[in-house]
Amino acid sequence: MPSIITYRKIKTGILLAALAFTLPACSEKHVPRVSVEMIALDRDEEGDVMVPNFMTSDGSDWDPVKELNRQVENLENLYLSAQADQEHSFFLESYPASSNPDYLQVTLYYEESYDTETEANLLSLVYDQDQGVILRNQDALTMAGISGVQVSSAVGKAYPSFRRGEDELHSTEVQGFAIDENGKVADFYVKLFIDTEKSDEYPEGKYELFYVYHTKDGSVEPFPFR
Repeated sequence: MPSIITYRKIKTGILLAALAFTLPACSEKHVPRVSVEMIALDRDEEGDVMVPNFMTSDGSDWDPVKELNRQVENLENLYLSAQADQEHSFFLESYPASSNPDYLQVTLYYEESYDTETEANLLSLVYDQDQGVILRNQDALTMAGISGVQVSSAVGKAYPSFRRGEDELHSTEVQGFAIDENGKVADFYVKLFIDTEKSDEYPEGKYELFYVYHTKDGSVEPFPFR
């Protein structure tokens, strides 16, 4: 509530009087240092299935850490559930980045298949150590001074150079990002939804690709990990 100022007139003149109020003592918010370790969830034909586990250095109960681990746990549960279902498969892979100690970064690629349909997605888990907050895709776009529409437009213009046959780009979606050693958003990870002819390989007449948009020069290239 703003302070209220009154002017009280007395015989000797005008006296400015402010209503008294007490301000709470200012205390800087404690932001614990957070670390991440990669732990083995399972082992498949390609090796250990590694997932991130976030933790505070002082063991404190920190909401952003709980939220990061909750998102990982959601994917873990989907993966483990698929192991018990012969018609359901779930591929999960993690890509930690260590380019900047002020930002914890792990991007997860996950691919879920059921019957004839397969859906793949990316999830970038990025934690700002100084601010003590999780950075989302929209935060990264704001940091880079660019919009999702601009990124999608750049990818759309580049698509003909890697187009396959008569396939058509249906739409795009920014699904992740990476911060470089200077604290700048260097890359955006973009999912492309492609329309194609129905076939044994693509019975639904569609498939997905992942590409990287580089903010430095606006170039586009295939997602390097998968």
